[in-house]
Amino acid sequence: MGDSEVEHAMATKMTLTNQEGRPIRTLEGWYALAPPKKPVLQWKDGRSAKECAKAWLRSGVPAVPEELLALLNTHPLTQGFIGHRAAPEAIIRLDYLRGEHRNADMLLVGEAQGRKVLVTVEAKVDEEFGSVLGEYYDASPRPRSRVQDRIDGLVAAMFGKKLDEEIRALRYQLLHGTAETLAAAGNEDAEVAVFLVHVFKTHLCDPVKAERNRADWDRFLRLLEKGLSNTGRAQDQEVQQGGVAGGCRLHGPYFPPGGGLVPGGILLLLGCCEMVTGSHGPDRSADH
Repeated sequence: MGDSEVEHAMATKMTLTNQEGRPIRTLEGWYALAPPKKPVLQWKDGRSAKECAKAWLRSGVPAVPEELLALLNTHPLTQGFIGHRAAPEAIIRLDYLRGEHRNADMLLVGEAQGRKVLVTVEAKVDEEFGSVLGEYYDASPRPRSRVQDRIDGLVAAMFGKKLDEEIRALRYQLLHGTAETLAAAGNEDAEVAVFLVHVFKTHLCDPVKAERNRADWDRFLRLLEKGLSNTGRAQDQEVQQGGVAGGCRLHGPYFPPGGGLVPGGILLLLGCCEMVTGSHGPDRSADH
């Protein structure tokens, strides 16, 4: 057996279950045990929920999609990543406020370089990364809503300061998603937290919306690099891989100060990759 075959065999030794631990082996089982929040809209060919499920079952058995493994291999903290267990539509608690908590499209626990690694994956076709943070904040005043309390807590945990104009321009889902990744990493006693966006370029993808998402992603990375890359100290020189937008690699590590249920002291990495599928012809991947 060649090296690539050994690596593939190792990658497929992964359990895929719903959050209650029931095994998922087929698309039908995925839909029955871990359906998206809006199944009529989201569970269709060419849309993110179903495309995500197909990607994780692509080889016939549950496995981390090869394009995500390739992206994880670009950083010294996650080179040689091996996934142990994964759960779609995983609910992660961010605070003690009332209201709905966030579902990660995929939560993945594994290891790399002798460290436990927690990964969450956000699947996209062209859906926006949630509301613009400042607009959402202003539209949900106290005391009727606890949205402002939640946002204030997330901003403090991620950036160590109060909401300002730069942060108001971010998309809520990116702030929320990175914070939940750290919270989940804390729950798992993981040393490394990775927030990944998996973009599926399908026949339903609107290029204008896709470009909007790319701009929102770049804006978020730039602000992380500006505010967080020097707020902590990495243990090893090899992990100093900070970067902004562009490049087929993970970005970070970043060092959010933490607060509440969002822990500090965990190395945070971010990355985004694209997978061209469906009516665009044979599957091929491109990272950014």
